[in-house]
Amino acid sequence: MLRLIENLTSFLQSKGLSLLEHRNESSFGDGLWKYVGQVLNARLVIDRGIGYLEIGQSRDAANTEWYDLSILKRLMDPSWNGDTMSIEEQVEFVKQHWDSLESHFSGGNWSRTKGRLQSLLEERMRRRLKYS
Repeated sequence: MLRLIENLTSFLQSKGLSLLEHRNESSFGDGLWKYVGQVLNARLVIDRGIGYLEIGQSRDAANTEWYDLSILKRLMDPSWNGDTMSIEEQVEFVKQHWDSLESHFSGGNWSRTKGRLQSLLEERMRRRLKYS
């Protein structure tokens, strides 16, 4: 996991993001890494060995709305109907699609993207709760 975190950190720094916050809880290997950039923020959470990578729009770093990578993958590939991704898949997705993510989250596209993300979140909730 350490190599993956180092790889992600190196990639995000190459894209101009800075590490804003890092917390480590040694008892379970839990940790939190928050990165801030001009267009996107990124947050990595490790909870009992399971990793979650989230992306948010960087207008207000203190109040970022975070979006998990399965929702972002669905945004960019509507035919994908998975619900989860391994942390390795999440990191690879971010690396492959960074420029497109920045475009979706940039000023002129943000309101449309936010609306689509909200729809995708609602759709997932209905699917998970079996509402139609």
